Amino acid sequence: MRKIYALLSLLLFAIVVNGQNNETPNASLLKHSIFFIGDVGEADIVDANMQMLKSQLEKQNDKATLVFLGNSISKEYAREEIEDIHSGDQNLIKLLDLAKNFKGESIFIPGEKEWNQGHKHGWEAIMNLETYIEDYIGKGDVFLPTGGCPGPVEIEIGEDIVLLVVDSQWWLHAADKPEAECGLENSSDFLILLSDALKRNKDKKIVFASHHPIYSAGKHGGNFPFVGPVELYRKLFGTPQDFAYPFYKQMRYMGRKLGRGYENLVTVSAHDNSLQFTEKDKSFYVVSGSGSKSDYVSEKKMDVALREIGFTRLNFYSNDEVWLEMWSVGKNGTEDARLAYQTKLFTKTTPSDEDLAEKYKDLNFTDSTITIAASDLYATDKKSKRKWLGNNYRKEWETPIEVPVFDIGTEKGGLKILKRGGGQQTRSLRLEAKDGKQYVLRSVEKYTEKAIPPALKGTFAAKIVQDGISESYPYAAIAVPKLADAAGVYHTNPKIVYVPDDPRFGIYQEDFKNELYLFEERPNDDMSDADNFGNTKDVIGTDKLIEKRFKNSDLVIDETAVLRARLFDIFLNDWDRHDDQWRWATIEKDGKTIARPIPRDRDQVFFYSDGKIPWLIRRKWAMPKFQVFDSIPENVVGLGFNARYFDRNFLQSKSKQDWVEMANELKTKLTDEIIEKAIKDLPKEVYAISADDIVAKLKSRRDLLPNLAVEFYNYLAQEVDIVGTNGTEDFDAEWDVDGNLHVKVRRLSKKGNKKEKLYDRKFMKDETKEVRIYGLGGKDEFDIDGKYSKGVKLRIVGGTGKDKFKIDSTRKSNVAVYDKSKTKVKGNGAFQNRLSKNKSVNVYDRKSFKYDIVSPGANLNFVSDDGLILGAGFNVKKQSFRKEPYGSLHKFLVNYAFMYPSAQIKYSGEMIGVFKSLDLLAKVDYNTPNFQGYYYGLGNETENPELDDKEYNRIRMGRTELALQLRKKIGANQSISFGPFYEQLELKATPDRFVTDFSNPDNDLDLLSDFNTRKYLGINIKHEWDTRDNKVIPSRGMYWTNSWSFYRGLEKNDHNFQKMETDMRFYTSLGRPQRSIFALRVGAAHNTSGYSFYQANKLGLKSNLRGYRQDRFAGDDMVYQNTDFRFRLARFKSYYLGGEVGLLAFNDFGRVWLDGESSSKWHHGYGGGFWVSPYKLMVLTANFGMSEEENIFSLEFKYMF
Repeated sequence: MRKIYALLSLLLFAIVVNGQNNETPNASLLKHSIFFIGDVGEADIVDANMQMLKSQLEKQNDKATLVFLGNSISKEYAREEIEDIHSGDQNLIKLLDLAKNFKGESIFIPGEKEWNQGHKHGWEAIMNLETYIEDYIGKGDVFLPTGGCPGPVEIEIGEDIVLLVVDSQWWLHAADKPEAECGLENSSDFLILLSDALKRNKDKKIVFASHHPIYSAGKHGGNFPFVGPVELYRKLFGTPQDFAYPFYKQMRYMGRKLGRGYENLVTVSAHDNSLQFTEKDKSFYVVSGSGSKSDYVSEKKMDVALREIGFTRLNFYSNDEVWLEMWSVGKNGTEDARLAYQTKLFTKTTPSDEDLAEKYKDLNFTDSTITIAASDLYATDKKSKRKWLGNNYRKEWETPIEVPVFDIGTEKGGLKILKRGGGQQTRSLRLEAKDGKQYVLRSVEKYTEKAIPPALKGTFAAKIVQDGISESYPYAAIAVPKLADAAGVYHTNPKIVYVPDDPRFGIYQEDFKNELYLFEERPNDDMSDADNFGNTKDVIGTDKLIEKRFKNSDLVIDETAVLRARLFDIFLNDWDRHDDQWRWATIEKDGKTIARPIPRDRDQVFFYSDGKIPWLIRRKWAMPKFQVFDSIPENVVGLGFNARYFDRNFLQSKSKQDWVEMANELKTKLTDEIIEKAIKDLPKEVYAISADDIVAKLKSRRDLLPNLAVEFYNYLAQEVDIVGTNGTEDFDAEWDVDGNLHVKVRRLSKKGNKKEKLYDRKFMKDETKEVRIYGLGGKDEFDIDGKYSKGVKLRIVGGTGKDKFKIDSTRKSNVAVYDKSKTKVKGNGAFQNRLSKNKSVNVYDRKSFKYDIVSPGANLNFVSDDGLILGAGFNVKKQSFRKEPYGSLHKFLVNYAFMYPSAQIKYSGEMIGVFKSLDLLAKVDYNTPNFQGYYYGLGNETENPELDDKEYNRIRMGRTELALQLRKKIGANQSISFGPFYEQLELKATPDRFVTDFSNPDNDLDLLSDFNTRKYLGINIKHEWDTRDNKVIPSRGMYWTNSWSFYRGLEKNDHNFQKMETDMRFYTSLGRPQRSIFALRVGAAHNTSGYSFYQANKLGLKSNLRGYRQDRFAGDDMVYQNTDFRFRLARFKSYYLGGEVGLLAFNDFGRVWLDGESSSKWHHGYGGGFWVSPYKLMVLTANFGMSEEENIFSLEFKYMF
C-alpha cells in the first residue's frame, strides 16, 4: 500500500512539474522577494514550515518583505484581554519573534479572527491587537491597515514595485466598524480609493494583498469532498466568510471589476488552507492560506491547487521578470522542504515617472481670476418648490462671484497630489508642498448621488436630497476664522478658488475640473509655525488620540478647550461635528501630553431651510441633526447628534457652572464688531443677499449662549461615562446626604500609592440619573461609600486587570458592579452583583449611546375580501444600559376597516433584560364586534354555496386578547418565549348568514354556546428561529416558528383544548444576487378536541392557500405548502418613484383533517402576478389565484410569506 501511495505522489508531482514553465529565473538578478503566509493561527505552528520560511528570510536579509495574510491568531484569542496574549497564544508570539528578528519589513494583515470572528466588538479586538503587536515588535506600523480601516495602504518597494494592503474583513464585517474615522462614508468610498491606487501605479508591478480571496477552490469557495447538510448550506447560502454569502459575492464582483485590465497585477490572499494559483482576465490570483494546516481543495477549478502546508513567494528580478514560487512541507507538515511549484507570471518594464509639472511647465494660472457661480442646480421660480423645500440659500448658490484660479504648479511653491479624500458628497484631494506641509482641496458643490441608495437615484426623492444642499451656505467656512480667533478656538484658514481643466491633476483631472473649491491647510504632524493650530509640534487624529488616551494617564485632554469649541459650534449652528471632523494639537508639558481640539470642515455652518419637508425631516424621531440657523435654536440637543459620541468621550468632567462660565466668556469675546467684521469676509457679490440676516442671528445666538449651554449640559449630564486607562487608577465615589455623588480619580503608583488627581466632579441628583465608571486595564482600585436611598445611580465596570473593590454603607439600588466572576468585593455595603464569567462584562463601547425616540406609526392595507384598512399610532423606544437593540419598545396602533366598518386597537411591548437574560413581552389586541371572518363549516370537503351574495359566509365577532410572555434569546437568531394569555371571543348572530342558517349541533354550531361570549385563560410556549436577511423583502435565510398553546375555558360552556403549530419558511437567491428568489414554506397545526369553530385551524387566501377564499377550510388539523418564485424584471426610476418590479409565480397545496371525516383530497391553488417594491422599503403584490373552485384577485402590501 505504501508503494502505491509513493507512486501516486510521484505521479502527481510529475504532473505539477510538467505544468510549470520549463525556463528558470536567473538567480543572480533577484532584487527583492515578498513572502506570503496565511492562517497560521488555524493550528499549532508547524516547525518545519517556520524553519523553511526562516531559512529563506535569512538568506534574503533586508531584500525581502514578509506578509502575514490574516488569521494569525488562534480562534480562542478574539475576546482575550491584551495582557493574556503572551501566555495564551504562543503561535502568535512565535510569529512576532520571527518578524522582530527579521531584517526586512514585516506586515500583519487582519482576517476575520482578528476581528473577533466577525462578531460584536471586533473593532475593539483589532485595535487592541494592533497595539500589542506593534509594541511587541517595536518597528512602527506593521499591523496594516491601521485603526481597523480598510485601506488601501500603498507600500513602495523600490521604484517599480508597489504593495497594496487591504483589510477585506472590513467589507464583510456586519458589526460596528470605522468609516468616518477612516475618511469614508461607506464601502463605495473605499472602492474609489482603491481604484485611484491602481491607476496611480498602473505602470508598476502591483501586488494586492488581503485575507479573503477573489478566486478559490477551497471550502470557502463552496468546494467539498462530499456534500452533507452543512456543506450544502455553505454552498447555497454560505456563512459570512463564504463565497455564497451576499456581501462576499459583492466583494468578489467588485474585486474582479477593479482588477480587470491590469496585466501587471498579482492578488495574494489566504482564508482557505491550501496553496492555489490561477490566471483570470490577464491578472494573477494566489491563495497562500496553509501556514499551519492544509484542507480540501478542488484540483479542477484552479491552475494549481495543492493541499499542502507551506507559503508562497513572489520574486522580482532586475530584468523586470516576476516569478511565483510555492514552497511546501507536505500535506501534514512532515515532509522535507521543497519547491512545489514555480512559474513566471509576467515581465513588466516600468517607465520613468512622468513629471507632469515639468511636462506642463509653461502652463500658468497665477494671478488669473474667473467669475462663476457655486452651482446652478438650486435656482427655481416655482412657488411650490420654495414652499415645500424652502427658499434656503438658493440666491447665494446661483450668484456668480469672482475668485482666483488655482495653480497647482505655483501655489505654496508647487503642490503634488497625494490621494483623493474620503466622503461621497464632497470631492476632495490631499496635496503636499515641497516643505512637507499638507493642504486640502474640497469642493463647494456637494454630490449626493453616491450617498443615496441605488433605488432612489434619479427619483423625486434623490432630487429632494440634492436640493437639500441649498440649505448649506456655500461660503460659510471663510467667515469662521475671525470668529474662531476671537473665541480662542483653533481653525483652518480656507479660501475659495477655481480649479481649471488642468492636465497637471493627472488621473484626477476629469473629476475635479472647472469647479469652485475650498483650499486650506491640513493640520497634520508638525505645525509649530501655525498660530491657528497652537504651534503644536504634533497633530494627530481622533482615533490615534483615543488609542493614546486609553493607554495610560500621560495624555490629558484639555476639556476646557473642548467645551469652548463645542459651544462655538452651537453658536455657529455647525451640526456636522463627528469624530473625523476633529484633529488634535498635542503639547508636551510637565511630563504630560496635553491634547487640544482643532475643528475642521466647516461646511455646515449657517445651515438653514424654511421648507415644510425639511421641517418634517428634522423632527426628533427622524433626523434631528439637521437643525437650522435661527435666532432662537429649536432643538440644541438635536444639533449635537453627529457629535453624540465625541461629547460623551471628551466632556466628562465639566460641571454646569463650567458650561455657563464658558458661555459667558464667549458671549463677551464675540462682540458685535467681531461678528460684523467676520461676515464681511464673505464674497462681496453675495454679502448683500443675506449678510445682515446672518449677523443678526449670530448676535441673538451669542446672547442666548448661556441658556443654550445649560440646555445642552442638562441633556449630557443625565448619563455620564467616566473612563480610566489601561494603566492603574484609584476611583473614589461617595454620596452625600442629599444623594449627590462625588467622584474622584487618581493615578496609582506601582506600589499602590495615590498620585496626581485625574478627575474630580460632583454629580447633582437633580441633574444626573446615572454615572458609569469603566476601569479598562490595569490593577484598579474602587472605593465606594455613602448611604442614600434615592441617590445618583452608579455602575462600575472593573476592567481586564485584577481590580480591588471596597464598598461600604451603600444601598443596593445605588450600586451595580460588573467584573470577572472571581472578583472579591470587600466592605459592608450592598450592591447589585453583575459579576460574570463572560469576558464581555468588562467591555467599554465608546459608541454605545443611543437616543430615546417617540415616533409616529402607520398602517396601510388592502385585501379584496376586506377592503381598505388604515391605521395610525405611535412608537416609544427607550434605551437602557447594555441592552440591545434597545431597552424597551412600545407600539400603539389603531386600525380602521372601511368596507365593513370596524376598528382594531393594538399594543405590543418589548422590554429587554427585565429579569437578567429574560425579556418581557406584552400584547393587547382588541377588535370591535364588526370584525370580519369567514365560515364554511368544518371539514376538508365543505361546500362553497354558489350565491351572488358573497357575504353569505361572513361572520361578525368581537375579540380581545391580552398576553404577557418572557423571552430567552439563544444566540443571534433564536429565541424561546413563554407566558400566559387571556382571550375573549363574541360571535354575533347575523340574520341570513351561513352561521345562523345552519346553526345546529349537526353542523358544529350551537346557539346556546357558540353565540355566547367565550373566555379563555391559557399559556403559550413559542420557539423562533430567524436568519432572514430582510424581514420585509427576504432574499435568503430561514424563518421557523413552533408554538404550543393551552386554552382553559372560564365559562360554563367553554371547553379546554390545546393548539400546536409549526411554520417553516426558506428563502434563497438563484443566479445573480437577489434577481431570482425561490421561497418555500411548509406548515402544520393540530387542535385537540373542545375548541369552537372559529378557533379551528384554517386554510385560505390571506394565510396559506391562494386560489380559495379566506378561511375556506377548517378542521382539527391542517398541513400546507407554499412555493413562490419571485423574479425581478427591472429596476425603475422616475422623477417621483424608484424601486424594482417583477413577476411572481406560486403554487400552493393544503388540506385539513376533521375527526370522523373520511377525505383524501388535497386542495391545490396556483397562479401568478406582479410585485412592486418602492425604494426596496416595502412590497405591493397583485396576485391572480386559481383553483378548481374559483379565481380570485388579491392586492396586498406584502408577500404572503
